[in-house]
Formats: sequence, C-alpha cells, structure tokens
Amino acid sequence: MKTSRLAFLSQMAHDFGGVVRFTVPGRTIYLVSEPLAARHILATNAGNYSKGLGQREATSLLGTGLLTADGAAWPPQRRALETLFNPARMADLIRGAIPAVEQLSSTWAACASEGKTTELIRDVKEVALRIIDNFLLAGGLASRISVTISKLRQFEHLVTAEVLSPWPSAPYVPFSRSARLRNVVADLHRIIDEVIEHCGAVGGDNVVTSLRREWSPTPDDDALRSQVATLILAGYETTAAALAWVWVLLDRHPKTALKVRRELQVELGGRVPTLTDVGRLAYTRAVVLEALRLFPPVWVLPRTAIHADTVSGFPIPQGTEVLISPYLIHRRPDLWSDPEAFWPERFLADRLQPRTPCAFLPFGAGPRSCIGSQTAVIEVVFAVAALAQRFRLTPAGRARPRPQPHLSLFPGTTLTMRVHAV
Repeated sequence: MKTSRLAFLSQMAHDFGGVVRFTVPGRTIYLVSEPLAARHILATNAGNYSKGLGQREATSLLGTGLLTADGAAWPPQRRALETLFNPARMADLIRGAIPAVEQLSSTWAACASEGKTTELIRDVKEVALRIIDNFLLAGGLASRISVTISKLRQFEHLVTAEVLSPWPSAPYVPFSRSARLRNVVADLHRIIDEVIEHCGAVGGDNVVTSLRREWSPTPDDDALRSQVATLILAGYETTAAALAWVWVLLDRHPKTALKVRRELQVELGGRVPTLTDVGRLAYTRAVVLEALRLFPPVWVLPRTAIHADTVSGFPIPQGTEVLISPYLIHRRPDLWSDPEAFWPERFLADRLQPRTPCAFLPFGAGPRSCIGSQTAVIEVVFAVAALAQRFRLTPAGRARPRPQPHLSLFPGTTLTMRVHAV
C-alpha cells in the first residue's frame, strides 16, 4: 500500500471483487470498486458517511471548509458557494482563463523557438492556479503563484506521508513530519489571509464578497480562511492533473491529437476560444473526459461509516473506513469496452457509455459531488483548445510517465517535455 498503491488496490479488486476488506497497521479498510456500492455510499445513504482517511490531516489547512465539513455545518457552506459556480458565471471563467493561458502560451512559444524544454507539472499547476485566482480570488495570488505552489506541494507530500504512516503523529517534536506540516500550514494561512484582505478591498464577485453576502451568519476570519484554502487546493490541483494527463495522452496517441487539431482548425481557425466555442468542441471535450476516465485526479473517495450499514450484501461496521475508487470503477470491463484503451469516441453523443449509475465518477456523486465539476471541464477544454492549436509536447526523456497517486493522480512529480510548434 505504501510503495505501489494503485497496483495493490487493483490486484485486490481483481482477485476479490467489488467490495474488499483489508487491514493496514491500526486500521480496517473496505475498498469499493463496484458502481452500485459506490452509489449507495455517495448518494442513497450519503447521510450515514462522513469524510474519511486524511480528514484530520487535511483539516489542518482546510479547517471545516466545504471539502472537510460534515453534518449540519456543510449545507449552508455549499449554498453560499454555489452562486460562484452558477452557469451564468462561466463567461467570467473564460475571461479569467484567457490571460493565464496566454502567459503559458508565451512560455511555450519561447521554448519551441529556442529548442528549450519545459516542466509540464509546474506549467499546468501554474496555469490552473492563475485561472482560479482570476476567477475566484480577484487576482489576490498573482504575485504569490510560485511560492503558493511550492508550499502546497510540501503540504501534499507531508499529508500523504502522514496518512500512510503506521506511527502516531509527533506534532511537538522539532523537525518531525507533523511539525513540518504545521509550519507549512502556517505559511499557507499567512498567504490566504493576505488574499482575503485583497478580495475584501477590491470588491466585485469573488469568494470573499460572495461568502459575506450569501452565508448567514456572516463568516468569521477562520471560516473565510477555510473556504479560500479549500477552493485553492481542490480547484487547482485536480484541474492541473487533468491537464497534465491530456498532454501525455495526446503525445501517446498522435491520431487522436490530429483529430483534435482538425476540430480546432475548423471551429476556431487559430483564434482564442469563447465560451460558445467550448460548447461546440465535442471531440476535444471527449478527449478531456476520456483522460478523466483513465486517470481521474480524485482517484479515491474516502468515507467513514457513522452507523453500521450493509453494502452489496456485506456488513459495514460502525466507524469503518471506506475507500471508493473511481480509478478502479473506470477500468471495469463489465462497464467499459476495452477499458484500458484511450478511446475518446466513447464520450461522443452517438456512442455514449456506460449507462450504469456511478460508473463514471471523476467528480464524485450525490450531495457531496464536486461543486466545480462543470467549471473544471470548461477550464480544461478551453486550455487544451487554446494551446493545442499552437503546440504539441513530447517527453524529453525515455521514461514513460506513470501515475503517481498522492492527493491527486499526476503523471509524475516532475515531467520534462519538449515543445514543438504546429
């Protein structure tokens, strides 16, 4: 589990089926890779399940924000934030995405003309965070993008190590992992407090003004910090992972890349996409959805049973940790034809598959499904459409990018790529 998580979970699902019980030091865990079982936990009986493994560690940064809150504390947060992700605001998303993507385009153009390489994981994280900053934070992170990503990377590494460690935390031992995590969280909180002050000062439609307007009673500083931290971490991390996988898969499948470029040439002719254009790019959108199927950024959804339950005929004791795996569900041959293949056509309207509920879970399901799912797809399709017209990327080394299952599923911690003009 510690050294090869995806292989370990995949082997168990293959050998023992859609609900598997296993133990790690100090814990009994149920692995769920069956869509109807996932539906029961995430939707039908969602009230019986709280957030699971990693909750305590994530709360150190996110407090009781939208991602971590449970019970009665969660619904008012969701309602207060929904206005920010209203379909009417998607044009604002595109307006915020344009300068972020143009900045990356300039970087890649220089690499292509000078024969230099670029670091893809850094690039996609930066562009995703800039889009979130423009869309939700009124540009409050603009001068802090690099340092924020560096601190978030440290946070993600330390949280993953804490979750998987069989040893108890040692928060007050100098230089321990727990102490380093506490210091990183303090640094991120300082950045977030500056962003909150900026958002309040500039006004307009941003996360701080929206929460103060929509949330009753008016949120205090801790509540605002929790929501801003949640939107930064959840909003940029998953989008960046999806973007990274699209570029890796387009390199591996040149015929698919050619189809994408042909669609972009017909629909866009070299210009920057509009929101209306994004809605017409059916094949590019199918490529993005297929990347999300093969390599869902949220590769596991952890839950804890509040009361005893029965799932697919198996008793789930009270307090049991459950891991629902979209990664494994998306690879079931009884749900998806040739599931290991990259075949975007399966997401075109005339071939859409599958029809089983909860067979496609890149954004979860039920009341706790991702509030930004529509935003994320639009954002990734826009970025791919704007950049794939001009560039293709190829790996600079011989090593084949492989999924790295940390907080999100990336194709490596770093990935050096050559940039080619098209």
